Amino acid sequence: MGRSSYIRPVDERARIVEECFWELSELVQVEREVRDGWLSVYAPGEHETRNGVLRSELAAEDADRVIAETIARYTSASTPFRWHVGPSSAPADLEARLTARGFSRVDTLAGMCIPTDAEIVAPDPSIDVAPLEESEEEAFADVIASTFDHPEPVRERLIERLRTTRGADRPRHFVARIDGRVVGSTSYSPMRRAGLLQGAAVVEAYRRRGVYRQMIRARLALLRDQGCALAVITARVSTSAPICARLGFERVCTIDVLRHPAGASSTS
Repeated sequence: MGRSSYIRPVDERARIVEECFWELSELVQVEREVRDGWLSVYAPGEHETRNGVLRSELAAEDADRVIAETIARYTSASTPFRWHVGPSSAPADLEARLTARGFSRVDTLAGMCIPTDAEIVAPDPSIDVAPLEESEEEAFADVIASTFDHPEPVRERLIERLRTTRGADRPRHFVARIDGRVVGSTSYSPMRRAGLLQGAAVVEAYRRRGVYRQMIRARLALLRDQGCALAVITARVSTSAPICARLGFERVCTIDVLRHPAGASSTS
């Protein structure tokens, strides 16, 4: 049976969201397995967010075998991993099959897009959004890590990544400052078909003051200046997606994120 028999039709903008998400893996130092309808990343010993399946368009008769082989690979390295189920994922019951094999959903992302010429908010002169300077790398990592339950390992990984990729073209990192203090951190990457807005975080004491909105505004302006007409984001449904919707982002797809412990016994 040819792959064309199980490809799921996907809205063009949803496909762009997925393609940006897949392309992001090219910027990370991981082993990538790429084949027709498949993309997985493998970094044994690294955090589970750097291990897993990003794209899976599988024939129904092959799905259970591929799932079992994938679990076995990560389990052999005792590496927990994630499986992203998006609009192009197949078969249609893929999430149910994964759940039956020991996966549990850990997040739901809204794939959203907006034209880069959208005027989402007026500039705020009290909030300065500017490219990250080398002297601010630790402050950048502090802000991002503060949103995690166990911040120190995240902070260490971020600082190391910032130092080893310093001067690289992608991703591009920015900070938001109020009165000279770094209160927000964010990044974006120009991709082949759109600009991908990456994680953004704001120091808790400075939330609800428009910092998040100003970081989006600044990145849209930069992408527009670079000739990019569309920006996409994968925002957590439980947190940032409602904010992005109020700013004019349109939700075009949903990506469910499932986790497997890889090492613990799973249900057959």
